[in-house]
Amino acid sequence: MDTYPSLTIPITQLGIDLSHWQLKPKWKEVWDAVPCLKDGTLVDAPGVSFAYIKATHGLGIDPEFRRNAEESRKTIPSDCALGFYTWFVPTLDPIQQARFLLTVIDAFKLPDQEMIVAVDLEDDGGGRVRGKPYVAATKACVEEIEQKRGEEVLLYTGKWFWNQIGNPDDPWFAKRKLWHSEYPGRIPGVGEHGHLPDVWGTRGILETLWQFDGDKGLYLPDHCDESNQIVDYDFSRFTGTRIEFFEALVPSFATFNITEENED
Repeated sequence: MDTYPSLTIPITQLGIDLSHWQLKPKWKEVWDAVPCLKDGTLVDAPGVSFAYIKATHGLGIDPEFRRNAEESRKTIPSDCALGFYTWFVPTLDPIQQARFLLTVIDAFKLPDQEMIVAVDLEDDGGGRVRGKPYVAATKACVEEIEQKRGEEVLLYTGKWFWNQIGNPDDPWFAKRKLWHSEYPGRIPGVGEHGHLPDVWGTRGILETLWQFDGDKGLYLPDHCDESNQIVDYDFSRFTGTRIEFFEALVPSFATFNITEENED
């Protein structure tokens, strides 16, 4: 994919998620950076206002986690937000995965600007864990995180994966916020929503975040990476003002000093 239509969305918050695959970001430049195409042409869109960093994969730490966590915390603007996510592996002990994640991220707490933890659900163990066993393992991991953190967890998945594991309809999932994965080849418009997994969609529950780009459509400019290369990032959007974003995803929002002056 080489082109994106120009689209200004004044009430959309744009964010990225990243792991070791994104080389070495210059975090001071990443915050508020406007995305571009592969040829460097800037897209008419909001700048980056939030980021989810991969912390763990099952029981392993992402190779660039510590660097990304340290550098992003040092440079984050006062009206941006940061969060951590784990790639859930259903063939491993779910409680151990939850506790390992919390141990890893505990040293990088960001008072007043830290988003709820996200759990990435897109791995069925090569087809070995689906249906009820997958549901049970996911619940165990998520509930352990929620109990220890005292806050809800954001679930990342897409309709493609939900159908792959048997399209489970357990209402437990619908009680948690969805970070939806679906790539329409453009920045979704205001009021537009994705084709959600049925457990959310049939109940009329909308996504909180929509990862709309993850297939080499949008990049960050070359000044955002130590290699001086244009780097591919996964982009997500939240529909609403910056204040509404913080209310939805930052548990400590009540103590955070953000005003309408921060709004774009």
